[in-house]
Amino acid sequence: MSLSPRGHPGAAEPGAHFLPTLSVRKGAGFPSTPPRWSARRTKEWFATQPWRQGANFLPSSASNQFEMFQADTFDEATISRELGWAAKLNFNAVRVFLHNAMWTDDAKGFLKRVDTFLHIADSHGIGTMLVLFDGCWDPHPKLGKQLEPRPRVHNSRWVQAPGAKILGDPAAIDKLEGYVKGVVGRYANDSRVLLFDMINEPDNANSGSYSSIGDRVPSAEDAWGKELRPLLKAQAARSLIAKTLRWSREVGPSQPLTVGVYWAPSGNEEADQYRGETGGWVLGVVDVTSFHNYDQIRGVATEVLNLKSLGRPVICSEYMARGVGSTFDPILGYFRCEPAAQACLCGPCSMCTALCAGLKTSGRLIGGSLRGAAKPTTPGTAGRSSTRRSQRGFTMCSASTVLLTMLPSTPTCATP
Repeated sequence: MSLSPRGHPGAAEPGAHFLPTLSVRKGAGFPSTPPRWSARRTKEWFATQPWRQGANFLPSSASNQFEMFQADTFDEATISRELGWAAKLNFNAVRVFLHNAMWTDDAKGFLKRVDTFLHIADSHGIGTMLVLFDGCWDPHPKLGKQLEPRPRVHNSRWVQAPGAKILGDPAAIDKLEGYVKGVVGRYANDSRVLLFDMINEPDNANSGSYSSIGDRVPSAEDAWGKELRPLLKAQAARSLIAKTLRWSREVGPSQPLTVGVYWAPSGNEEADQYRGETGGWVLGVVDVTSFHNYDQIRGVATEVLNLKSLGRPVICSEYMARGVGSTFDPILGYFRCEPAAQACLCGPCSMCTALCAGLKTSGRLIGGSLRGAAKPTTPGTAGRSSTRRSQRGFTMCSASTVLLTMLPSTPTCATP
């Protein structure tokens, strides 16, 4: 798949005009992986799923994966309360990020807490998409007490998995096999787990956050230059994708495997060509197609129609950034009612980028950070998208100024 950005301001920043030209990549230059599910099997799996809408979930008491799942900060009460709010918003799916370091430190305890999370989510009628690795934000993850969030900086303490030290060492990557097989094996036949996302944006260069290029605000200057070089990361990430797919398929889960395609240019022409080729290769080796898109509805619709032509279910696992025009209305309505998608059982599911504006993640901020002085939010106005129908806010995340639009059970159909 050749991914053609149009005016994207930087890596991992919402607002990308993501207009792909399809070109699934195959050949001797790409890693080999075990056979994926047949198209028929993926469609049969998708036909058993209800309409799913949801969020990438992190409780408001956590700033990253460690604070969500480490023993000292695992917050069952907050998780249950906020997933209860999600259920009231008619969300029935969440995407949740794990981390290999917690497995290495205490596999038994870590899995026990993941079990507890799945039980809580299931009690609210919510299924979970588990993410094993992540290529975004801090490339040097450390267990234990986490640093305080950087003020007004989006996802300022989110960490990569496995991180630069392991990703840059092929021998260290091979040691991740136990983690992958341990997690996938544990939940291979667990109906609470909807599917496995191998790696979130695996070769993201973090150009606007942790690399030595891009634009950062003073409050995050300490993050400058900590990332792997773009081409080195892209090469290592492709290897990790292949190995994670192979290890997972050796387990043989009943759920499909995916890796989301996305576009966030690194500023390095050679690396970006390599990354684009990886995206095309990924489309030919995953079971179901997933993608991230923070564009307005025309860009989203273009991508959905292109990806649907591959003949596999299409899942949007990240969207929704009001500041750049990616809003529930009309995009969620388009996902819900796109007729051709429903007719061929390849209709997209959707998950917005954040259930709520957490007190610790600053997940509501876009573009890597919020520049200038913070302005107080008037209760009753935050979180509203620009829509034609009347909406009402819903207080989220224990903060009176943080609101999220209430969603109807069946979103209004929309066309680009």
